[in-house]
Amino acid sequence: GAGFDCGLFDLSVAVFVFNYMNISSMSATFRDVFSLLKPGGHFVLSVPHPSMTNHDGEIFGFNQTTGDKSSYFSLRDQQLEGHISTINGDSLKVRMFFKTFDDYIETARAAG
Repeated sequence: GAGFDCGLFDLSVAVFVFNYMNISSMSATFRDVFSLLKPGGHFVLSVPHPSMTNHDGEIFGFNQTTGDKSSYFSLRDQQLEGHISTINGDSLKVRMFFKTFDDYIETARAAG
């Protein structure tokens, strides 16, 4: 994976990386990460809670233009546009690929 020897690392950490990838890219990355971990190594990741896509407030929010907003599964692998406010109040445009909890769990299981 990624030009490193297999089984090289004790730990891999990914913070909000996978919300920027579609499911296929996430699966490939999981396989790479698991191949790079030593036996007994750990992979720690954090992702936004899927329900945050239903929020459209002042601090953060997402505009759902595809899928049925009331249906959790209809948004799978859809790229959503949104915004997030910085500490000084500036608004930044953000994007995320929606995934279900099962997408993360099954991807990790399949990768090892």
